[in-house]
Amino acid sequence: MWQHRHKWPDRRIHLTLTLPHDWLDRLLTISQAAGVIVLDAAEIEDGVWKAAWLEQSRGLKLNKVEGYLVRAGDKYVRAETEQGALAKARRIEQKAETATAAAAA
Repeated sequence: MWQHRHKWPDRRIHLTLTLPHDWLDRLLTISQAAGVIVLDAAEIEDGVWKAAWLEQSRGLKLNKVEGYLVRAGDKYVRAETEQGALAKARRIEQKAETATAAAAA
């Protein structure tokens, strides 16, 4: 398969991750939060997790990142700091409120 915008082949990789046996029970709701694979997380308060996840770097390289995940409505945001993640979540919630108010008007 060729990548449609460039003249080199589309590369796909298959990974095998070894995770603790209770991983899915503990992390079902956030296992793929914010478009990343969450490796481990601990909920530190309602809707806020200190977490480690995989992010794609350049090419096929994956990086383990540690930071915070915060639930914002039906979405999750991620950031290196708790304050950064909370700020992103507030912005998303404010945009949703603004859109709802505009639709109601």
